[in-house]
Amino acid sequence: MRTLQELRKAKGLTAYQLEDAAGVGRLFVARLESGQTNPENVRIGYAHKIAVILGISLDEFYMIITHAEPNHQKGSPLMVKGEPRKIGGNRWKNRDKRIEDND
Repeated sequence: MRTLQELRKAKGLTAYQLEDAAGVGRLFVARLESGQTNPENVRIGYAHKIAVILGISLDEFYMIITHAEPNHQKGSPLMVKGEPRKIGGNRWKNRDKRIEDND
Protein backbone atom coordinates (compact mmCIF):
# COMPACT_ATOMS: atom_id res chain seq x y z
CA MET A 1 0.00 0.00 0.00
CA ARG A 2 1.20 3.49 -0.80
CA THR A 3 1.87 6.03 1.90
CA LEU A 4 0.69 9.64 2.08
CA GLN A 5 4.27 10.78 1.69
CA GLU A 6 4.70 8.76 -1.52
CA LEU A 7 1.44 10.14 -2.93
CA ARG A 8 2.36 13.70 -1.98
CA LYS A 9 5.82 13.45 -3.54
CA ALA A 10 4.37 11.87 -6.70
CA LYS A 11 2.25 15.02 -7.09
CA GLY A 12 5.41 17.14 -6.63
CA LEU A 13 4.14 18.77 -3.43
CA THR A 14 5.94 19.59 -0.23
CA ALA A 15 4.13 19.03 3.05
CA TYR A 16 3.71 22.81 3.42
CA GLN A 17 2.20 23.13 -0.08
CA LEU A 18 -0.29 20.36 0.66
CA GLU A 19 -1.20 21.98 3.97
CA ASP A 20 -1.79 25.33 2.26
CA ALA A 21 -3.85 23.79 -0.53
CA ALA A 22 -6.00 21.80 1.91
CA GLY A 23 -6.36 24.66 4.39
CA VAL A 24 -5.07 22.64 7.33
CA GLY A 25 -2.79 23.82 10.10
CA ARG A 26 0.98 23.91 9.98
CA LEU A 27 2.66 20.49 10.45
CA PHE A 28 -0.70 18.67 10.08
CA VAL A 29 0.49 16.68 7.06
CA ALA A 30 3.87 15.92 8.63
CA ARG A 31 2.12 14.57 11.74
CA LEU A 32 -0.22 12.45 9.60
CA GLU A 33 2.68 11.03 7.60
CA SER A 34 4.67 10.18 10.71
CA GLY A 35 1.71 8.67 12.59
CA GLN A 36 1.71 11.31 15.34
CA THR A 37 -1.92 12.21 14.68
CA ASN A 38 -4.68 9.87 15.80
CA PRO A 39 -6.64 8.97 12.62
CA GLU A 40 -9.93 9.11 14.53
CA ASN A 41 -9.31 12.80 15.24
CA VAL A 42 -8.91 13.79 11.58
CA ARG A 43 -11.91 15.87 10.53
CA ILE A 44 -13.75 14.46 7.53
CA GLY A 45 -13.55 17.80 5.72
CA TYR A 46 -9.76 17.94 5.99
CA ALA A 47 -9.49 14.29 5.01
CA HIS A 48 -11.64 14.92 1.94
CA LYS A 49 -9.61 17.95 0.85
CA ILE A 50 -6.31 16.07 1.17
CA ALA A 51 -7.73 13.01 -0.61
CA VAL A 52 -8.94 15.13 -3.55
CA ILE A 53 -5.60 16.90 -3.86
CA LEU A 54 -3.73 13.58 -3.81
CA GLY A 55 -6.17 12.00 -6.25
CA ILE A 56 -7.38 9.19 -3.99
CA SER A 57 -10.73 8.25 -2.52
CA LEU A 58 -11.68 9.14 1.02
CA ASP A 59 -11.79 5.43 1.85
CA GLU A 60 -8.25 4.95 0.57
CA PHE A 61 -7.11 7.98 2.60
CA TYR A 62 -8.44 6.44 5.82
CA MET A 63 -7.00 3.03 4.96
CA ILE A 64 -3.59 4.62 4.44
CA ILE A 65 -3.55 6.59 7.69
CA THR A 66 -4.91 3.68 9.75
CA HIS A 67 -2.69 1.09 8.00
CA ALA A 68 -5.78 -1.05 7.50
CA GLU A 69 -6.36 -3.62 4.81
CA PRO A 70 -9.69 -3.37 3.00
CA ASN A 71 -12.24 -6.11 3.52
CA HIS A 72 -14.19 -6.23 0.27
CA GLN A 73 -16.06 -9.36 1.32
CA LYS A 74 -18.46 -7.29 3.43
CA GLY A 75 -19.38 -5.21 0.39
CA SER A 76 -18.72 -1.80 1.89
CA PRO A 77 -15.56 0.22 1.34
CA LEU A 78 -15.93 1.55 4.88
CA MET A 79 -15.68 -1.94 6.41
CA VAL A 80 -12.28 -2.90 7.75
CA LYS A 81 -11.71 -6.37 9.18
CA GLY A 82 -15.47 -6.91 9.54
CA GLU A 83 -16.14 -3.86 11.73
CA PRO A 84 -17.47 -0.46 10.66
CA ARG A 85 -14.71 2.13 10.48
CA LYS A 86 -15.05 4.74 13.20
CA ILE A 87 -14.95 8.19 11.65
CA GLY A 88 -14.89 11.18 13.94
CA GLY A 89 -16.10 11.32 17.51
CA ASN A 90 -19.34 10.36 19.18
CA ARG A 91 -20.83 13.81 19.55
CA TRP A 92 -23.90 12.75 17.55
CA LYS A 93 -24.41 9.63 19.64
CA ASN A 94 -27.39 11.00 21.56
CA ARG A 95 -28.58 13.45 18.88
CA ASP A 96 -32.04 11.90 18.51
CA LYS A 97 -32.59 11.96 22.27
CA ARG A 98 -31.58 15.64 22.48
CA ILE A 99 -33.98 16.51 19.65
CA GLU A 100 -36.88 14.73 21.39
CA ASP A 101 -36.08 16.47 24.70
CA ASN A 102 -36.24 19.90 23.03
CA ASP A 103 -39.68 19.28 21.45
